Amino acid sequence: MLSPDFEKNLRYYTEELLKWNRQTALVSLKEAEREDFYFRHIEDSLQILRYLHHTDRTVGDIGSGNGTPGLVCAIADPNEKRCYVLFEKKKQKVTFLKYIIAALKLENVTVAEGDVFQIKIKEKFDVLISRAFTYGDLGPVLLKNLLKKEKNGFFFAGEYNKNYSDHDKKSCMFNSLTEERSKISRQIRAEN
Repeated sequence: MLSPDFEKNLRYYTEELLKWNRQTALVSLKEAEREDFYFRHIEDSLQILRYLHHTDRTVGDIGSGNGTPGLVCAIADPNEKRCYVLFEKKKQKVTFLKYIIAALKLENVTVAEGDVFQIKIKEKFDVLISRAFTYGDLGPVLLKNLLKKEKNGFFFAGEYNKNYSDHDKKSCMFNSLTEERSKISRQIRAEN
């Protein structure tokens, strides 16, 4: 079940994304011209919703950029009690994200402008997601600083998923529903 206006709102978001992309590099020009753009970016982002538990109230999107996956999930998410925070440091991308949030009158999403390693947060998140951030060596630091204990971080690994590994026995890789060579890495913040 998705939010009632999700199709109309995602269509508007996609049209604006491609329009803004002519002036601001939100996606590569090659990606913007692909016939399967919607599938590769929007549908790809939406698959995160299947991993969210109804008790997850806060979701942080690291390096949100053009709004995938965080803004896309916020648009489609029917859980009115869930709040998304989009972390982005590039001013032009922040401007785009705030424009879409205002245009669609979204109340379940905000933008945290700046470097995710420097932004002070009031409370840790139930879930962390990222499509652009490479988990690598800094992933455990982000999990410790931003994620509640025993909660999940989901990182899109793409087809180049060599930087992702199972850091403990609770972590694992899922196959992406939209790209056969891609994976989604689930990392769980342990007690330490």
